[in-house]
Amino acid sequence: MPAALSHLRVIDLGESIASQYCSRLFADFGAHVTLIEPPQGSAIRRMGPFRANGESQLFQHLNLGKHSVAADRSTPEGWSRILEIAKTSDVVLVPAGVDREAIAAQNDQAIVGMISEFGEDGPRKDWRGGEMIHQALSGVMYRNGAPDREPLYGVGHRASCTAGVAAYTAALSAIFARGRIGRGQQFSIDVCETASSMTYGMASQYFFNGVVESR
Repeated sequence: MPAALSHLRVIDLGESIASQYCSRLFADFGAHVTLIEPPQGSAIRRMGPFRANGESQLFQHLNLGKHSVAADRSTPEGWSRILEIAKTSDVVLVPAGVDREAIAAQNDQAIVGMISEFGEDGPRKDWRGGEMIHQALSGVMYRNGAPDREPLYGVGHRASCTAGVAAYTAALSAIFARGRIGRGQQFSIDVCETASSMTYGMASQYFFNGVVESR
């Protein structure tokens, strides 16, 4: 039997763990996923840990089951190629700064999702993100460690993967809605904001009665 999402075509222009994890979930369920890399290759190819042959284990994990195409979106030729691929895509994942309206104009059926560190219009939109930064700002680190010691960084890419799952859920919801409204939609996911949602119990307690949970 065909996989659940084998009828979908997804392209991922993202250079983040969150974006590539989102498109990995699509690939896991059978979608045809294409990673659009710059000519020098995705930046995640240069992130550890590395296998004995020098390849990034993280990149291999995030991009299992995908196809790869090189295109420089900073050039007219590269951007035209991306728009051409987007014409037949159901989901297009982009980082901040990419013209989502141009993609939507090419294909009004496409779901165009932006996954960024801090969004495009908030007070921290120009900040550089990172897993430790997101875990610290969101309050996730505050819960880790001994009560009489400093907060501890949690292992892994928790904030990024959580944002990837949020984007995957948003895209599937938009695909479901497309069948009812007849067109695609746009959505945006901020990694830091998504990480903050992981502290909902502690945050809810504070807003309810002012109690700050200790480590």
